[in-house]
Amino acid sequence: MTFSFKDIEHSKSVVKETSLYTHYHNETALFMYIENYVIFHRVPTFAEFIDA
Repeated sequence: MTFSFKDIEHSKSVVKETSLYTHYHNETALFMYIENYVIFHRVPTFAEFIDA
């Protein structure tokens, strides 16, 4: 059986969504990496990564 990051239950909300990335955030758990992260929809250029 294989599990992925998408299989984990989260209590987060989308802060910002663009064509490049989606930023997830949990205000009550700022210390938890699993609740506060950015998912890129494609590999960004260096300049796009710095801007994000």
